[in-house]
Amino acid sequence: MALTYKESLLVKATIPFLRENGEMISDIVYTSLLKKVPALNNTLNLVHLKDKTLARALTVVILHFASNLSNICELIPRLERVCQKHYYEILGPLIVDTFADVMGPDMTSDTKAAWAKAYKMLSGMLIGREKHIYKAFDGDRWNDWRKFRIERKDVEANDMYSFKLVPLDGRVLPSFLPGQYISVRMFVPEVEYLQTRQYSLSDMPNVDSYRITLKRDIGNPKLGHAPGLISNILSTLKVGDEIECSHPSGDFYLDTTAPSGVPLVLISAGRGIAPLLSMLTTALHARSNRPITWIHGCRDQLPFGTHLTYLKRRYPNLHSIVFMTTASRFSAGQQELRYDFNQRVDLTKVSPPLLYTQNGSTEYYICGPETFMQRAVKQLLVMGVSVDKIKCQMFRVSKFAQRMK
Repeated sequence: MALTYKESLLVKATIPFLRENGEMISDIVYTSLLKKVPALNNTLNLVHLKDKTLARALTVVILHFASNLSNICELIPRLERVCQKHYYEILGPLIVDTFADVMGPDMTSDTKAAWAKAYKMLSGMLIGREKHIYKAFDGDRWNDWRKFRIERKDVEANDMYSFKLVPLDGRVLPSFLPGQYISVRMFVPEVEYLQTRQYSLSDMPNVDSYRITLKRDIGNPKLGHAPGLISNILSTLKVGDEIECSHPSGDFYLDTTAPSGVPLVLISAGRGIAPLLSMLTTALHARSNRPITWIHGCRDQLPFGTHLTYLKRRYPNLHSIVFMTTASRFSAGQQELRYDFNQRVDLTKVSPPLLYTQNGSTEYYICGPETFMQRAVKQLLVMGVSVDKIKCQMFRVSKFAQRMK
């Protein structure tokens, strides 16, 4: 049921209006959706609903779809997070009707009909992607939520914790691609609903357990940012406590098929260390001679310092560069791993050979706060790195996220 040429033109003609007003349209859609289906309060991220992140995410998907009507197959890998967060069949009529109301007379009956048909195509893609995701786990009978017990809890740095999780049913866990995440669902008394959050897997695949690493979100009253609902609850849990988790997902992951001679550069800051540590450990275990540079930025404590020191000693092909912004407050003896620069991450300070920019095959993976990623990407591009060799993990949807897609 493809769009006709005329229908495609009608849809594309609305793109400028959608870019300008899409977030407002999506915000109205979500407000109407919760009125129609209150039970979705147990599924949607209420914090992201309030700060408009969900509205931006929905807008990005629709814009990508409208802008790529002739290459919609290329969108499928980008839909994985959306498949778990959006109720596309219910959203369809709300989106089209709200779009028409906001656009007014400029939304002709033909344009509205074209968008209704286009959205039906999009929802079909999303439903198909969801079925594909769950099909991979049919053998494990895991297409919903699964209970896990916390077997180990480690403090990696100030307000950063790792949890080793084992399934209560004792069944073998499916593998995952290094860099992916799982979703955690918990009841939050503060809002009286279940809430779901995604946390990166921070170790290499293991059939017996998963390890997630999270940073407790203490909020920022000056900027109006409330403390994280789930991270603050998780940080209080103890060994033996139980939580519900989903199967692994995510379109940010290491290309495990890359030849062993292709250099790998991992650039992280803050909680961004979690998925990149999974990549690092997996890459070293699979191809111990692959040229790898790991660059990390932190405040005054390096997470996983002992483990990273061990990896450096064992693998001579691994080079690390640590940027620590407040290291001067501490004596060198208190640092578990020596830092290289007492400042924020600046790739121009890194020895050029360790960035492998002269090798057109080098792969770059970046994860951390958005401003950090923006700067790192900009610096790599200035150094001549091709944008298709740079992959970023977007924790939030933004204009930067849209450009990187």
